[in-house]
Amino acid sequence: MPETNSMEAIHETHAEVLPPKSGEPEVPPGPLVEFWRSFSENKGAVLGLGVIVFMALVALTAPVLAPHAPNEQYRDFLLLPPAWSDGGSWRFFLGTDAVGRVILARLM
Repeated sequence: MPETNSMEAIHETHAEVLPPKSGEPEVPPGPLVEFWRSFSENKGAVLGLGVIVFMALVALTAPVLAPHAPNEQYRDFLLLPPAWSDGGSWRFFLGTDAVGRVILARLM
């Protein structure tokens, strides 16, 4: 009896790999599909790809997300703290550096 259960388990695991029993031959997956199947098994690689895609989207939308140019200086607002700190301003969400450049725009 235990041999039957193990044989059934083997048959069930390999049933997905076998081609369908219809008259038409199965088309092999394309190179991109095959690559994605092997790539998606590595969770670290998928996470890294997600970080790279996120950074690329932030870089592409930086002019919309940060209303100030990264090299523009606001000399009246030197070393301004972040908006949530005392003395901070929502105009410069992450504050400014020693020469008055907006930190949020420089990070993007």
